[in-house]
Amino acid sequence: MTARFPQELLELVVDKLASMQDIKACALAGRVLLRCARTHLFRKTRIVPPVHSSSSSDLVQERGATSTELKQCLASRPGIARMIQHLEIVTVGAETSFQYDEDGQYLEERQIPWIMADEHLATILPLLCSLEHIALIENAPAEWNSIGQYSLDWTALGEPLRHALTAIFASRSLRSVHIRGLVIQSPVGLLALFSEATCLVALSLSRIHYTQHWDQRDPWPPAATWAPKIETLRLADLDSDVTCRYFLHSQIDLSRITSFTLATENPEWRSEFVDVVACQRPAPLTHLALWVMRNDVSQMSTWLSYAHTTGHLRSLHLFAIDLDGLMLRCTSLPLTVPSLELIILEAMAPPSAAAWTEALEGHSWTADLNISTLIEVGSSRLQRFEFRLHFPAQESQCLSFAKCTTLIRHSLRGLHQAGVLYIVQSRGNDKGPHDDWE
Repeated sequence: MTARFPQELLELVVDKLASMQDIKACALAGRVLLRCARTHLFRKTRIVPPVHSSSSSDLVQERGATSTELKQCLASRPGIARMIQHLEIVTVGAETSFQYDEDGQYLEERQIPWIMADEHLATILPLLCSLEHIALIENAPAEWNSIGQYSLDWTALGEPLRHALTAIFASRSLRSVHIRGLVIQSPVGLLALFSEATCLVALSLSRIHYTQHWDQRDPWPPAATWAPKIETLRLADLDSDVTCRYFLHSQIDLSRITSFTLATENPEWRSEFVDVVACQRPAPLTHLALWVMRNDVSQMSTWLSYAHTTGHLRSLHLFAIDLDGLMLRCTSLPLTVPSLELIILEAMAPPSAAAWTEALEGHSWTADLNISTLIEVGSSRLQRFEFRLHFPAQESQCLSFAKCTTLIRHSLRGLHQAGVLYIVQSRGNDKGPHDDWE
C-alpha cells in the first residue's frame, strides 16, 4: 500500500512523527517506510559503557549501543554510518553504581572509564562522514570523581582513538561539541582541540581538569588563530579546574554569542564576561543562564540593565543551590525586562517553611507586582515564570512539592493570578541543579 505514495510524501509523514515508538513501528511496516524511518532512528546515536559483571543487577543500561554493538551494526549495514549526525559517547554511566554503604563509602570500587581501553571507537569515528554534533559525557555525581581521576584522560588515551577524535573536532562539518569530564594537559591543549573547527557554533564544557600545575597554565598564544565563531557557549568550572578565564582572549571571538551559560565561583572572571559577552558585542544576547552566588547581585544587575536597554534578551535562567537564598538575592534584581519571555529560577527545594519565610522577611518581592502589572497593561512579553525545584532522593530532607507550591503561589500572587507562574520538580539529585544542567 505504501508503494502508491511518493517517497517524498512518506518521508514528510515520518518527519512529523514525534514519538520514537511510532517511528520504530513505521520501520517494521515495510521496506519503503523502513528507509524513511531509519534516518530518524540513527540520526541521534548513543554509545554506552558495557555493563561490568560486578555491577549491581538492578542497574538499567541506558538506551543506546555499546561500541561493539555499533561496530557490528555498521559492518552489516554500512549505509547507516552516514545517517548518524549526533553522537553521544557516555564515558561513565549506568554500568557504575553510585550508592553508598553504611560507612559512607561507595559500594562499588571505582574504575577508569571503559573508553580508555576501547578497541572499536577508533575505527567507528572515521566512518561518520555526516557528524555534526559530538558529546563525551560523564554521567556521574561530581563528588564521585572530584579531581578527575576517573575521567577520560586525553593524555593517556590510545593514539588511534585520540587521532580519530582530533579529526572529528577539526572537521568542517562539526557544529556542536559537549564535553563533561575530561583530563588534559593544559588550557592551551583544550582550546587547540577546536581551533580549526571553522563551522563550530555551539560549545559546552564542564568538569575539565588539567595535569599542568595551575601557575604554569598559559593563555592561548597571541599570534595563534582560533577559527570557531561560537554562538552558543556553556561553561562550568564549579567542580573542576578554572576554564572560563581562558576564553577571555583577543583571538577568541565571543561577539557572535546569542546564548550564554556561565557557572563559575570566580567573581573576577564573571565580571570580565559581563563586559565582553553582554556589553561590548554587536550580536544580540537572547538567552542567558547564570550560576548565582551571594556576591552576584551587582553583576547580574549590570547584565539585566544592559538587557533592558537593548531589548533583545528573551530568556533568563538563574540557578543556585538553595531556593530561599536565590529568592533573597533576586529581590533587588531588575527582572522587569520587557523583552523577556521566559524566566527560570532553579534550585534545591527549601528545607523548611521557616527557611523560606526568613529569606523573604523584610524584603518585598517587588518583581511579582511589577511584572504582573506590566502583563496587565500589555508591556511585558513574559509567558512563563518557572520555578524548577530539585528534590533529594530522601524527601524528608526538604519540604514536599505540594508545600513548596503553596508557599511560592502565596509569595507571588500577582504572577499566579496572571497565569504565568509554573512550578516543576526534579527528583533524585542531592547536590544541586548544576549537576543536571551539565
